[in-house]
Amino acid sequence: MKKILDQFVNLLFPKFCLGCKREGVWLCDECRKTLKPLHPEMCPWCHHIPTVCGFLCQECKAKTKISQMAAAFDYKQELVEKIVIHLKYASVKDIAELMAEEISSLWKKIGNKDKTSLVVPIPLHSHRLRERGFNQAEYIARAFAKSNEFLCAPHVLARTKPTRPQVELSREERLKNVEDVFAVRDAAALKAKTIILVDDVCTTGATVQEAAEALINGGAQRVIVLTFARG
Repeated sequence: MKKILDQFVNLLFPKFCLGCKREGVWLCDECRKTLKPLHPEMCPWCHHIPTVCGFLCQECKAKTKISQMAAAFDYKQELVEKIVIHLKYASVKDIAELMAEEISSLWKKIGNKDKTSLVVPIPLHSHRLRERGFNQAEYIARAFAKSNEFLCAPHVLARTKPTRPQVELSREERLKNVEDVFAVRDAAALKAKTIILVDDVCTTGATVQEAAEALINGGAQRVIVLTFARG
């Protein structure tokens, strides 16, 4: 039944490569090879001090609860931006699987073997979720968790108040916009766990920083942030 439904959807809304417009896929192999990955060889917070595997430098460790942080690609790449926009605003949900594959490749470079880690997506507020109909971060997180044999736990973290879209704001406004907006809903699930926090794009880091703060205060042992793109 699913195969028939997929064929029907593809007939009504045919896929075209976001790079070269080839029909049948959202991103063909040739265009996918043109994506230039980011290399986690500098502190992901200050971008000045050399580190390895997405670990923060000593100075930045004092500023955030995040232990490791890495993105697969630079958002400034035109094709990367198209991928993100089509998932978030055009409701092309199966692009999330493509994004999760790239995050999985990134994870293999920086991750560990601890299968007890929990994958947690950055949540949307209920108002935004009703408007959009889905949480793009949750789609990515579920696909990533499945392919890496992790448990995805979107229920443990909630966004408690609506916020303005970060893209509209200055750095100072972004920090204030997400201040104290996250709350832990299931502290028992977090206890002494490594949390892999997943989102589509990280720009200033304000959102993931606030989310990590809530997770650590809620009982998590450490927080690793993985995103498809870094703005």
